[in-house]
Amino acid sequence: MKLRDLQHERLIHLLVTMTVAVCFVIVDVAAIIYQNLLLGVVGLPMGILLSAYVWHYFKLENQVQKKYLNKKSGV
Repeated sequence: MKLRDLQHERLIHLLVTMTVAVCFVIVDVAAIIYQNLLLGVVGLPMGILLSAYVWHYFKLENQVQKKYLNKKSGV
């Protein structure tokens, strides 16, 4: 039951992370194309947010992998 909940949380975090990453890329490309400093400034907090999401997703993925290993070993 807990493993299923972790899988659901993992999927949601993947979708959110990918959405933030796409928005970050769009803002950065627009800042380069239009040479707009304001878009570059908006991209900075988005980059920080994206790095936090990636770090959290990395930790979540490691936690799920540990649960899988414990389940296989019978713990």
